[in-house]
Amino acid sequence: MSSEMSGMAGRLRQVEESTRAALQQRERMVSQGAIELYPESTRLPVPVPRRGRMFIRHGEGHGAFSDVTLTSPPRAGEVAPA
Repeated sequence: MSSEMSGMAGRLRQVEESTRAALQQRERMVSQGAIELYPESTRLPVPVPRRGRMFIRHGEGHGAFSDVTLTSPPRAGEVAPA
């Protein structure tokens, strides 16, 4: 293996070790309650599926009902399913 390749392999090993150490530190802080993993202020509303029926009209006034599901953000005061 060339010296350039061994240098790259060594650098990659350093990056993996520093990343592992940072993740372990973050996990310790979360488990101790020092930081909140997903702060309330950064959570986005979860789209809520809504069922409905739609009348699809064919020619001469005939038609049929069709079941549809629409997805939209939760309405004000509505709790998204967990």
